[in-house]
Amino acid sequence: MKKINKSFLKTFSAILVALLGLFGFSNCNDAYTEFKVTGKVTNAADGKPVKGIRVSRLICEYMYGPPMPNYSNKSPVFTDKNGNYTMFLNDTIPNSLVFEDIDGNKNGAFRDTAIYVNFNGEKVANIDIALTSKE
Repeated sequence: MKKINKSFLKTFSAILVALLGLFGFSNCNDAYTEFKVTGKVTNAADGKPVKGIRVSRLICEYMYGPPMPNYSNKSPVFTDKNGNYTMFLNDTIPNSLVFEDIDGNKNGAFRDTAIYVNFNGEKVANIDIALTSKE
């Protein structure tokens, strides 16, 4: 009985080592997909583009307090003079973006706005948003 157990354990160990060699040390970077988000930010009152709005990923960390913007992962990005932005996210589950007016009254004072991004199984999303004034 002991010879069968030793033989079985040696065979099982050899198979396990072979499987770990094949699958256990593979490159984990293949699990990430690059998502692209593009869009335009405008003033809700007059439809004009808004320059200098910070667009960043929103992480929902409710265990530790309110959701906080995440400035890692190639973000934030800022809108150009035409209100356009392009952001690349290297994450398997992109969720929400936050649009923040950080320049005060320079280009108008706008309310910070968070919006859910739905990729619908695609790798590209177009998110246009009209920001409302703080006043």
